[in-house]
Amino acid sequence: MNKIGDFLLQLWRRGVFRAATAYVVGAWVLIEIVSVLAEVFEAPDVLMPVLFTLLALGLPAALAFSWYFDITPDGIRRTEEIAVDAPQRLFDRRIDFVIISLLTAALILSVYGNLREEPEPPQSVSILIADFDNETGNELFTGIIEESLRVGLEVAPFVESYSRQSAANIAANITDSEELSVETAGLVALREGINIVIGGSVRREGGGLVATASGFAPGDQSELFSVTERAEADVDILNAVSEISRELRLALGDTEKPVGAGESESFVVANLEAAAEYLKAQNLQFDRKLEEAVVQYEKAVQLDPEFARAYAGLALTLEYLGRSEAASPHWEKALSGLNTLTERGQLRTLGNYYVVNQRDYDKALDTYERLVERYPADNVAHNNLAVAAFYAMDFDRALEVGREVAERFPNHSAYGANLALYAMYAGRFDEASDVAKQVIDIESSSAYAHFVIAQTEAMAGNLDEAERTYETMSGLGRFAQSVAVEGIADLALYRGDVSNALEILDTGIAEEMSLGALNTAALKHVMRADAYLLSGDNEQAIAAAQAGVDIGAGDPAVLVPAAMTFVQLGEYERAQSLVDTLSEGFSKSRRAYADALRAYMASSQGDSEAAIIAANAAIETEDLWLIRLIRANAYLAANQPDNAAADLLVCDQRIGEGIAVFLNDRPSLRILLKLEAAKEKLGS
Repeated sequence: MNKIGDFLLQLWRRGVFRAATAYVVGAWVLIEIVSVLAEVFEAPDVLMPVLFTLLALGLPAALAFSWYFDITPDGIRRTEEIAVDAPQRLFDRRIDFVIISLLTAALILSVYGNLREEPEPPQSVSILIADFDNETGNELFTGIIEESLRVGLEVAPFVESYSRQSAANIAANITDSEELSVETAGLVALREGINIVIGGSVRREGGGLVATASGFAPGDQSELFSVTERAEADVDILNAVSEISRELRLALGDTEKPVGAGESESFVVANLEAAAEYLKAQNLQFDRKLEEAVVQYEKAVQLDPEFARAYAGLALTLEYLGRSEAASPHWEKALSGLNTLTERGQLRTLGNYYVVNQRDYDKALDTYERLVERYPADNVAHNNLAVAAFYAMDFDRALEVGREVAERFPNHSAYGANLALYAMYAGRFDEASDVAKQVIDIESSSAYAHFVIAQTEAMAGNLDEAERTYETMSGLGRFAQSVAVEGIADLALYRGDVSNALEILDTGIAEEMSLGALNTAALKHVMRADAYLLSGDNEQAIAAAQAGVDIGAGDPAVLVPAAMTFVQLGEYERAQSLVDTLSEGFSKSRRAYADALRAYMASSQGDSEAAIIAANAAIETEDLWLIRLIRANAYLAANQPDNAAADLLVCDQRIGEGIAVFLNDRPSLRILLKLEAAKEKLGS
């Protein structure tokens, strides 16, 4: 203990404690000063870590110096030369004054830092990027510059970039051309309430390239700001565009730097050829030419095997086509390359992955909530949040968010069509019809708006009007035609006109198969199975259901009705195989349908207790409309009419789900025949 005491006494006598205090306080003051100045002068991010490192390294040196030396009024002297008493004490008191002064300065700086007003975040701004003038002769630049600029601008949380494809459609209605010159983009911007139009050009000059981008007011088209960058060669153009996007963000008021792993501020791709194929695929996907889009995405990833954006687009398109197994490896590649995307791009990709591949709607909601919180101006994010809420069966929230997006962009037909769908599924048929009609006034070719109108007309008892709407819809493009065929056949089955339904479906299947659209052909096959069941042709019903399963790529909208057909006709082994398929994976809805089919089989085989147990398990996993109907029938078979009545009442209250029972925007009016049959059985 004496040695420790002696050592501490030496530390005190040699002024080590005082030196340490002075050093720490001085370092604190320095850090406060530098942090304030760094923000004012926009110093590089590396400055503060370097300062911390130097100060940390300096502390041992300062302590060692104070052990061996002391600063006295007579200069620097070795500690051993200084008497324990006197003249040094006067100077020690001066050191105390220095420490107190430093503490006071640090406190003042700290209070200033906490009380000074933070600059208000920039107001949300919407932009539309016009077609750039490509004067280089390199056709690969066309479209790629605009897409790269969009990605770079959307790094700013307050920037919302309006869809160029949607703008081109609007431009075609205004000028009969989809070209987006600055003048035409200005007209679109005025109509859509967009704040700023970005236009520009790229040209050759002095052996290199010069790219210019300017912001224009939509009204008088006055120039608000302009930036110019050079590229030494064609391959460097995206780097120049990245720098342009950074300068434009500053001109728009950005004060933030990118955060997270995806700090890239540009469109990351290995070569322009891959980027060009990606852009073609994006345009085809927007036009619902999904099979053609797949081909272009595949070309893009062949040209750049690390092209994360292209893998994400390819995976999503394959999901839309019902080819989840084929999509899975592309999702893996997209997710492995997330660090090449901006933070906004990462969250969008993850959200899509959770919704369409994993069907994990809780994670999807969490992802889109983070996206909306981080990028409040992102209307695509708000729209996707509504979509995720819809798939999570929270129709009220989907309606709420969908209304907000539709109100912000009242002329954006896609947002309006989504709102109409949410209202339809929520059973608010009048609202759904009104919104859908407003959408058609804006864009007469909206397939989803026509689908909503047809469905709501049918629910109002106007079956002929519903059929006429489907006939109009069939001329609005490939996707619309496919849904319209099912809609007209669905109405025929609801009316009991089996022969007409079969004729329509056979023609539709032939068309789908000729185009390689296997999943939509599978949907029509299981409708054929329903038709054959109504006509009593059991053998053909089994064949039609199996044909759907064989090409349906595991889609529950195919597997569930096929399994129900098999159960109804005693083909339990076939049904069990589909139950096993549905049980695989993490999707709650698939697991719920698997339990519901177990209940359906148990009830068919006379085991009411097992049927009710399985149906309860299904409802607990996910409360879906069809599962309610299956459980109601299980209760009826078990002679529990009160429980059956409760489930049938829920089916009536949620009838909007029943008319498109798999929530996939495909008609299922015919299933209401099963609901009516259950009600009749309850009444008897």
